[in-house]
Amino acid sequence: MIVRLFRSQYLVQYVLLFFLTVLLWTDALLFPEKLITGEGFKSFPSIKNFVLSYPLISLIVSILLLYFQALLLNAVAGLHRLVERNQLIVAAIYVLIMSSQPAMIQPNVVLLVNFLLILMLYVNMKLFGTNESLSALFDMGFLVGLSSLLYFPSIAFLPFIFISLLVYQLFRWREWLVPIIGFFTPYLFIMVWYFWNDQLDEKFSYFLSLFDFEQPAYQDVSTENIVIWGLFAMLVLLGLGRILKLASDGSVEGRKKSRVVIFMFLFAVASAFFSGQTLISHLYLEIIPVVVFLSAYVSRLRKLFIIELVFSLIFISIIAIKVLNFS
Repeated sequence: MIVRLFRSQYLVQYVLLFFLTVLLWTDALLFPEKLITGEGFKSFPSIKNFVLSYPLISLIVSILLLYFQALLLNAVAGLHRLVERNQLIVAAIYVLIMSSQPAMIQPNVVLLVNFLLILMLYVNMKLFGTNESLSALFDMGFLVGLSSLLYFPSIAFLPFIFISLLVYQLFRWREWLVPIIGFFTPYLFIMVWYFWNDQLDEKFSYFLSLFDFEQPAYQDVSTENIVIWGLFAMLVLLGLGRILKLASDGSVEGRKKSRVVIFMFLFAVASAFFSGQTLISHLYLEIIPVVVFLSAYVSRLRKLFIIELVFSLIFISIIAIKVLNFS
């Protein structure tokens, strides 16, 4: 039902997508005192206090942000022919995965980081076939730098930019220097702020400590998490096959852009080793390429019975977990 419903792109699908987003966040809206912990902003005490003081406002902003970035990712994937156009399946799958765990349906800084990374992917895709790439490369570096200030493991996407340059065969030295300048620009601004407030030495030492490699903590991964993620993983493997086919057999543009998505996934996985935080925090970064893999498969299917059955099982499992948590 979910796949058939969102394989069109009319006004009613936009409305239904918004209702789906609200439905999946209903338990947080009804019981904010039980679900909203503020842990998603533990590195930002002022924002954490605001979230705890005004949970309903924070939830509404998070829902709107999730809805908007789902539409943005859908537009990016369709515009660059990674999936079939004139569908909302990318947005629907993104909302479903991003709302699949109780720990994910609350205000979280990584939700904002994902928005920046979707913008970065959009700018990245525009590099193909362009002769004026310097401004786009600066924007990409700036977005990754800003993302890493909000959530440090996303610094792993800086080398991803240079891998993209290799994929697009951009070899001029300015094209390799500009992303670095863009990356350090937000750091320069914040360094000036800390210097002005006499905190530069303290913050610099903290910044260096973030480069310690640690395995992500798995203590918050439950059996329910494993079941839902296992179903998604089964679907993603099918979608990965479609992306791999595009990366080898499609048009030149399709091959290069599909390879970029594959590398984005690999660097998202690598980002997990920059912090010892929970695994769920890192899954946010991996969801963007995962949704593209899965949507590439689903959007081109003709026989939908099996895929609809699996998505129905996932949706029912998510709802059941939400009900059991408050039974």
